[in-house]
Amino acid sequence: MKSDDLSAYGTKRGLRIGSTYADVLALCGGKRHAHRGPFVVGYAATVPERTVALPHRVVALPQRIVIVLDDDRVTSITIEIEESALFLAVETK
Repeated sequence: MKSDDLSAYGTKRGLRIGSTYADVLALCGGKRHAHRGPFVVGYAATVPERTVALPHRVVALPQRIVIVLDDDRVTSITIEIEESALFLAVETK
């Protein structure tokens, strides 16, 4: 099985595998926590997107970001986006 180098992949804000804990704090906010070994942090945000139904409306999709750090470096990023608002029916008159 071929192994891909994931260090080139990243979030829209520039966070990527290998980023430092200082990078995470600068991009996502929050205050530094003392930790030893693997450390997991979570953030909530929204993503603007257009609905599928016509007429298109801009909606804010909630997202949850989970970042795993080991030795003060990002080793995993998981992003979950709730997309149900994309399919909201628009009332017509």
